[in-house]
Amino acid sequence: MEISPHIHQVPGVMANVFLLVDTNGLALIDAGLPGSHKKILKYLASLGYGPADLKYILLTHADSDHVGGLAEIQAATRAHTYTSPVEANAIRAGSRPSGVPPRTWSWFTESLMCKSQWLFPS
Repeated sequence: MEISPHIHQVPGVMANVFLLVDTNGLALIDAGLPGSHKKILKYLASLGYGPADLKYILLTHADSDHVGGLAEIQAATRAHTYTSPVEANAIRAGSRPSGVPPRTWSWFTESLMCKSQWLFPS
């Protein structure tokens, strides 16, 4: 579902999965539940993109409805994945960090600021 010309919400996926569209490649925000990769890849195809067009996966936090489809999406696309160090450790361990709230837009804007020129170049 197109929100704006450069931002889409992937329909039919449990949790909010967004696609950022740019001429330098696509970025996915979160990967949905396990099995979501099928709907995500189908949506990419409906827009005329293939798996190799997805270059980046940005993960907001380690809850299963945000990272459950990660392994399948990575295998299909070979996209680079970014998240905060705390969330990366939780994803590797297969759990949520205990006592640590999800890191969302604060780490996103801080850690990707220097890497995000490709999203909407001036």
